[in-house]
Amino acid sequence: MRTRSFALLTGCLLAFAARAAGLPPKPNFVVVNIDGANVWPLLAGTPDAPPAHETFYYYRGLRLEAVRHGDWKLHLPPAKTPDGKPLLYHLKTDIGEATDVAGTHPDMVRQLRDLAAAMAEDLGLDGIGAGCREVGKVENPEALIGPDGKPRAGFEPK
Repeated sequence: MRTRSFALLTGCLLAFAARAAGLPPKPNFVVVNIDGANVWPLLAGTPDAPPAHETFYYYRGLRLEAVRHGDWKLHLPPAKTPDGKPLLYHLKTDIGEATDVAGTHPDMVRQLRDLAAAMAEDLGLDGIGAGCREVGKVENPEALIGPDGKPRAGFEPK
């Protein structure tokens, strides 16, 4: 049995579910640049399938806390920490993120910081960026299934 390690976004599961349901494959199932990609080749075990995403951005709320690119992950210091230094981990050899290697890999720190800086104009670094979507709203929202356990009118199974 062959195993592979890869990260994916929750949105990637939508494209996977569409493919698993028999819908025609598409190279990417993307609404905007933060949505998922088709991970069917990875989950189906296609040999040498490329990763769906090379770079991941880890947000806590509206603050970018870390960037992962390939086997490297950079934890960014909070902007309010004047002397804060980023922490760099090589995930291939340190999946538990126990050993900071930023001092011995300054080029990788610089590369990941550049990727983080590029998000300033998109999703933002510590607040709402220009590329953020508006929150969806529904007038008079109603549950699809009532307290009695029955579907709302118009949503009954056929």
